[in-house]
Amino acid sequence: MDNSVDDESINITAGMKDVEIANVDNVNSQAIDTLVFDLQKYSITTEYDIKTEEHFGDVFMPRTNYSSTTPDLESTVRDVSFDSISPSSDSEVLNSAGKLLKKVEKGLGNNALVTNVLVDFCKIGNTFVQGVDDLIKRINVSFENECEGAVTAVASLKSYMLKMVEGQRDFIDAVLNECAVSSHLKEQYEELKKDLIALNSDFEATEAKRNLCIGEMEDVYLQAKTGIQMCEEAKHQNPGVRSRLNGGLIAVLLNFLRLREDCNRFDKAQNSTKRLLHGQCEELVQKLQQLDQDRLSEMRDCLSKFAIYETARIRNLQYDLNGMIQTLDEFDPCQSSYNEKYINESVKFTTPRHPQPFINLSIPRVFSQYAVSRLSLAPPKERVITKLQTQLTKFVNCAWENSENIESVIEEFAGEMHSSLMRQIFCNLVVTRACEHQWSVEMECLKRMSGLLKIVLSQCDRQKDYWTGYEILKMAKLIHAKVPRIPGHDKGPQMCLLQTLIHSHRFWSSVAFWTECLAIVIGQDLQAIFENCNSETITFSPCTRELKSFYNWMTSFGIDKQRSRLLIVKTCEALKLPQSYWQDLVPRNF
Repeated sequence: MDNSVDDESINITAGMKDVEIANVDNVNSQAIDTLVFDLQKYSITTEYDIKTEEHFGDVFMPRTNYSSTTPDLESTVRDVSFDSISPSSDSEVLNSAGKLLKKVEKGLGNNALVTNVLVDFCKIGNTFVQGVDDLIKRINVSFENECEGAVTAVASLKSYMLKMVEGQRDFIDAVLNECAVSSHLKEQYEELKKDLIALNSDFEATEAKRNLCIGEMEDVYLQAKTGIQMCEEAKHQNPGVRSRLNGGLIAVLLNFLRLREDCNRFDKAQNSTKRLLHGQCEELVQKLQQLDQDRLSEMRDCLSKFAIYETARIRNLQYDLNGMIQTLDEFDPCQSSYNEKYINESVKFTTPRHPQPFINLSIPRVFSQYAVSRLSLAPPKERVITKLQTQLTKFVNCAWENSENIESVIEEFAGEMHSSLMRQIFCNLVVTRACEHQWSVEMECLKRMSGLLKIVLSQCDRQKDYWTGYEILKMAKLIHAKVPRIPGHDKGPQMCLLQTLIHSHRFWSSVAFWTECLAIVIGQDLQAIFENCNSETITFSPCTRELKSFYNWMTSFGIDKQRSRLLIVKTCEALKLPQSYWQDLVPRNF
């Protein structure tokens, strides 16, 4: 009886064990099949120390630091991470570039606002001019039976108003043509904006890959934890089950370690990519900073020119008003007498803004009228030119004479050179003085002159005044100083050109200058061809010495021969000049 019970209990126990083993086998086979690890971000915190063991009967179990509570994944030690470049540094760099981009955008808007204000200011000035013109038409100086003094006084008022209108028109033309903010900065801003958008997309793509890597590593980490926990919970199962679970766990952990190495390589590749993106972003930030500086410089130059033109207008207005006051001082009502004769003819005070230019009689009259009607820019008044020449003559004298106070006038001279008209007049004075001395000066004079011309070149570089640079280029080839003969040489005194003293200025390395300078020389050459041609034939080939020597000019200022040739060819092609015209401008041995 007892034996049968024992046998039955043994069979039941064995059956239960078979069921448990079967269930464990099913669970473990499914778990092992799902323990497939991909590249992730987190490593296992459980340590499997084969040297430290605990003995349970005949079974040896590994000691583990696994706890029943799974640690927070975000606080887990990251064995593989983007340590060199973190996401926070990415956002800081991009935010810095984005803020700077918005600052530049608002700044360009301010520049445009200044331009619009000046344009509206000029519109108000035009309205004022039209109103004064209407008043001038109402003034009739031929009063019947009026004394001569009164007629002269009213005529002085009309003359003053005419000069006021003329000065206002000159001022409006100068402001509209010289004080407008150029659009090239806006174009640079749009290009940099596109670059920043592209960089932001690259950063987002890199961050997306990084987040994918972290997500996959989290899955691997959880699967590894699950496998270790299953082995821990199966320590009371039969050895076959435990061996199978242990073998599967070993395979999973080995796979995890291999994936971890792949993650390390991925980490290095991503760090390299991010360093490259950071470098591009820093370069973009530098370009934005330079663009903002250029914008501020352009705004300052624009307002400085406006102040200069406004000052000149007010001064001219004061001179004209002084003339009217002088006329009124000479008018004495007590001594004036009425004219015995009626004044039959009106005293007309009409000052044409653009006198009829001399045009060859062979040109049809219709073209003559068309040319005059299209004339819109008038040169400055002669008295204005004379006054400016007087102001600048002292600087020429300081450079030409053995003056010791040249350093004291440098700052004043730099302030005068903000206007292109002042630079042009100064260069004309230098050329006139040098021509009087046969282009030869003392060496000390040449050094002082080069110092002043370097200041002029700096202003030309800032304001892109390539016309004045062209004038300096021509005089630098002519003005020279004789250097005493070196003992032991039979040759006479040597010449030191002005070019050698200003050769190192950065203005001469500007591609834009040489391109514009070539266009200036070509324009002068075509004008010479046009003026010398007859009605039958035109010799369409370079005729001026400047154009024929242009290639040598570029090479003498350190421009590479190949670059000089390419610049001449591209400029001529851009101007759509025939090859027969410009093919002799460069050597044929290329």
